[in-house]
Amino acid sequence: MRKSLLEILACPIDKHSPLELFEINIHLANESLSDKQDENGMALEGRTDNDTTFDNVIVKEGVLFCSRCSRFFPIIDEIPIMLPDELREREKDLQFLQEWETKIPSMILDHGVPWHIDRKNT
Repeated sequence: MRKSLLEILACPIDKHSPLELFEINIHLANESLSDKQDENGMALEGRTDNDTTFDNVIVKEGVLFCSRCSRFFPIIDEIPIMLPDELREREKDLQFLQEWETKIPSMILDHGVPWHIDRKNT
């Protein structure tokens, strides 16, 4: 997903915009950000707006979050999965949360809608 797409996205449930973006793995269009990422693919904080333009940044994996209804929408292989609750696959969403547990904010892991990880028992 191009980061510039964030400007036009809204929550499909309550139409809230803008959504919050939590980047897990990013790269530049037609170029890798490997020299600007840590060993886990996270963007290094030293990157400035002069390094990339908003439209050139591609989010490979990440999470979109609606602060109004607390719904999260995973970005997988550059595609934001923004389905209504009844069309979402619980197991796939939970697998995504578990896979990126160390990179996703606790507000999503612990309280995200339509489901979240029960980390109290783990």
